[in-house]
Amino acid sequence: MSMVASGSNGPRASNLFLPPAFTSSSEALEKQPRNASGYEWNERSNSSKPSQDGTASLSLEPDGQGYLGFASGATLLRILQIIAGVSHIEIPPGPPCDSSGWRATDAEMTACIDAYFSYYHVEYPLVHEATFRAQWNEVIPPPTGPGWQILTHVVLALGAFVSFRPMEAVDYFLERALAYVNVDCLEVGNLTLVQAFTLLSNITQKRNKPNAGSIYLGIATRMATSLGLHRELPSWNISLFEREVRRRIWWTVWCFDAGACITFGRPILLPAGEADVQMVHNVTDRAFTPSATSIPPSSPEPTMYTSLIHQASFHRLGNVCYNLVVSTPPAASSDLLSMDASLQQWKGGLPAWMQPTPEAGTAYPRFSFSAHKLFWRYSNLRIILHRRAFLERALKGAPLAPQPGSPEAADHDLDASCATLCLQSAADTISAIHQFLSSHRGGPNRLEWWYGLHFLFHASFVPLIALHADPTSPSRSSWLGLVSLTCTTLSLLSTEPLAQRCLQIIEMLKPREDPNGSLQLDTGILAEMLARSEWAGQDAAQNWLPFADLATLSSFWPAAPA
Repeated sequence: MSMVASGSNGPRASNLFLPPAFTSSSEALEKQPRNASGYEWNERSNSSKPSQDGTASLSLEPDGQGYLGFASGATLLRILQIIAGVSHIEIPPGPPCDSSGWRATDAEMTACIDAYFSYYHVEYPLVHEATFRAQWNEVIPPPTGPGWQILTHVVLALGAFVSFRPMEAVDYFLERALAYVNVDCLEVGNLTLVQAFTLLSNITQKRNKPNAGSIYLGIATRMATSLGLHRELPSWNISLFEREVRRRIWWTVWCFDAGACITFGRPILLPAGEADVQMVHNVTDRAFTPSATSIPPSSPEPTMYTSLIHQASFHRLGNVCYNLVVSTPPAASSDLLSMDASLQQWKGGLPAWMQPTPEAGTAYPRFSFSAHKLFWRYSNLRIILHRRAFLERALKGAPLAPQPGSPEAADHDLDASCATLCLQSAADTISAIHQFLSSHRGGPNRLEWWYGLHFLFHASFVPLIALHADPTSPSRSSWLGLVSLTCTTLSLLSTEPLAQRCLQIIEMLKPREDPNGSLQLDTGILAEMLARSEWAGQDAAQNWLPFADLATLSSFWPAAPA
């Protein structure tokens, strides 16, 4: 069965058939594996699934992938697959990588360390640069134990990653870091190990092993609290610099935990109410040295710690927002709109250099990516905040972009307002990332590509779903434009395998137009899926939407044949 949409008076899915087994409401459940061991995973070399990725956006089937909750991009991709009527998507595998024949020279390692502190350290100042370099060059003794070996090799791996060195180089350093991970790392606790496991989790995620990365981050977070990093402890007789280092480590780990939980739709681990540690100071390393006897005044301009300060302030509010999104029962639209207003107020309070504007990028080019990435995070969280209402309206066949004078607009429908904000946030994300990446094509920082891809691919699902669910909308041309802009942006990153995998998936799922300009939408797969024996019974609820009771699905499935 196909549905052809043309112009503004075409058909809309409504009053469609839903089998009796699906008429009762169900607890909000994500799609679940086929058996009790389905969430188990194995991410060692050559064993990861081709669809596995560090952004949690390419996983269509949960088996062997680990748990991915409502906030993950995989949820939207699965729903888009259903709405688009595509029964199977072949995820193109990433290129093979064998680091066994690669060897590092002294010059190569020096270049990787320089790249780490030039590009990665600006975003996550977890390691004090002067101290690390002095220990690396044996000017001062490095820490004892395996933590130092793990840390140095992970710094090298991240430096290789951000500077576009071959993935063989990244994996070479990563595997050498992992060679030092043993029980001696788990039965002791120190700051070096917290730093090492935090960075290990991040590079592991970027090498498409998200569950392993989550485990390493879990070790870092638990070790951090065991060391009291979440407490200020003002009466403790330690130096000002030592206290500041503890703050920097804590807030970096805290930001990583908050960001990873949103990415994978998993619970936030680190405490909020019990943590009283103060924010790091916006000062230069030259002003705040290990011998400092007083805290230097805050710099009026951005420093190496500016990005961390504003990331932490975002996640403080973002964690409240995330907990509201995943709450049971779902939060009311009025509460979501109130939270959205708080997010907008937070953004309005950012200093000029943390706004994603050309002027800020010109004045402080080193912090341009930091400002843009923070805006992408902000827009992504607004998508997550409002997508429940957006998806429910899509599945009910309700207009996704109510026009002035429509019943939704006249009645000030709060759900419609949320759906509109979801679409607007997706549009903001797609436009901002295209503008940034198209002007940074020759940039030496792979982090720009990685984070841009993560937020771009996630945002692209929103207009794609809108095109399939509301094909006669007057906003159709703007949604098509957003999908086209996404494909254009992905094409810019022609040498990045993940970008090409994302582009192929979008090409599979975007609506087709016939010669007359009408969208061809095939919804027959939905009826076919309902007819399968494995969907019979109440347990089938667990294979569907993680955001609404199943009664809302009745308006989307095609009528049963007579």
